[in-house]
Amino acid sequence: MQLEADRVTLREFTLADVAVCQRQHADPRFLEFYSAEVGDPAFVQTLVELFIRTANTEPRLDYTLAIVERGTSQLIGSGSIRTAGQEKGHAEFGLGLGADFWGRGLATEAARAIIAFGFEELGLEEIRGISVSANHRVGRLVTKLGFVKTGEADGAAWMAARGWRHSVWTLTKSAWAHTGVAL
Repeated sequence: MQLEADRVTLREFTLADVAVCQRQHADPRFLEFYSAEVGDPAFVQTLVELFIRTANTEPRLDYTLAIVERGTSQLIGSGSIRTAGQEKGHAEFGLGLGADFWGRGLATEAARAIIAFGFEELGLEEIRGISVSANHRVGRLVTKLGFVKTGEADGAAWMAARGWRHSVWTLTKSAWAHTGVAL
């Protein structure tokens, strides 16, 4: 499966992506809003293997795709729509970009492509995302995409120790249609 946007392509993960993902996850800027385990190379290896396994599951419920910058063919992050464990017509959205690629609008393009896929191809009615309350970059991105903050929830102990919680963001199909950003 592959999704296209102006400057990025979203494609299936391969084992060849592990080393790049490990470098991105080891970057202190990337790790700022994650638990320490996310930077562990073994954790990243297991994560990429999970993405590959779920891509080959029937019926497919989770779509976690590698984000590749078209001009350089460089892997820059991942984007996902996950329906496993969600109520029918609902999914969870996720996006992660290597810190070297922040601030260039690439995350917005990738997010629009995966969200459009969810609403248009999977027939979703609502997409939810969860972020760390202190991660204001994510807040700006999802607000630009039409998400509305619908609540907060307690996070893991490492988050609570920093005074952080989870922010819960929701985007409905009708709100997406009214943003004018649908592909």
